[in-house]
Amino acid sequence: MVKVKDKTAIENKKERLIEMTEKFCDKYLDEDYKNLSNKLISKMSRKRTVPFMSGKNGYFEFIEEQIRSS
Repeated sequence: MVKVKDKTAIENKKERLIEMTEKFCDKYLDEDYKNLSNKLISKMSRKRTVPFMSGKNGYFEFIEEQIRSS
């Protein structure tokens, strides 16, 4: 994993992930999973090496598309 120091980029990605998981949880799961997901994403965003800042960006676009189309 790559260390990311850009706090704005981390916050933007975090908010985007929270928005996506909230939509998913509203549609398929319940409030408990929504809260747990938000807590996990927030906790990951505070790590020195933020896990969701590396990897393929296309994965998140794919998930968003799946949520919109279903």
